[in-house]
Amino acid sequence: MTTTAQDNEIMVQTADMPWVKMGDGVDIKILRVSEETGFWSAIIRMQPGCQFASHKHLAPADFYVLKGCLKYRLGEAGEGCYAYEPTGAIHESTTCD
Repeated sequence: MTTTAQDNEIMVQTADMPWVKMGDGVDIKILRVSEETGFWSAIIRMQPGCQFASHKHLAPADFYVLKGCLKYRLGEAGEGCYAYEPTGAIHESTTCD
């Protein structure tokens, strides 16, 4: 993986990073975790019909849907949708179409 860091700035070549399996049909590339706030950035790839297990956010998170549709507690997030989730957000289940 090619990563460039200077002070608190980073640049990551995501194509060089391996996908890490999170579950059946769900893979992730963790780009950054902030030691100061716990905020994290990642690329998540889900196959149609797959889902995340129920979980609670221990830090804030946001996401942007590049392709497909993510169904979660606020409704359906389709292509081009951006969402923010605060610390403490609880997800019963999250599925991908």
